[in-house]
Amino acid sequence: MARYILLWELDSTRTPDDPKERQKQWRTFQDMVVERLESGETKDWGKYVGEGRGYAIIEGTEMDAEELGNTYFPYVTFEVKQIISIEQAIEVVKAMA
Repeated sequence: MARYILLWELDSTRTPDDPKERQKQWRTFQDMVVERLESGETKDWGKYVGEGRGYAIIEGTEMDAEELGNTYFPYVTFEVKQIISIEQAIEVVKAMA
């Protein structure tokens, strides 16, 4: 199964100015993230301190990565990159010979 890192960023133009509305929006997103972490769909998630950006790591297919991004669109944008483990990287280097 492939692994992907999704670098996410909140669209500040879609963030409510009213603190109570903003809190409601962000708690909804956080609840969605917790649900995915608990189900195992998301392996890791983090937010950069002081920023409206962060990352998520998932295992699955390209379609799984696409679906995750579509879940939060248009409030959050993603840059998606497939990642490999150190063991896979070692195998790639061994295959060079």
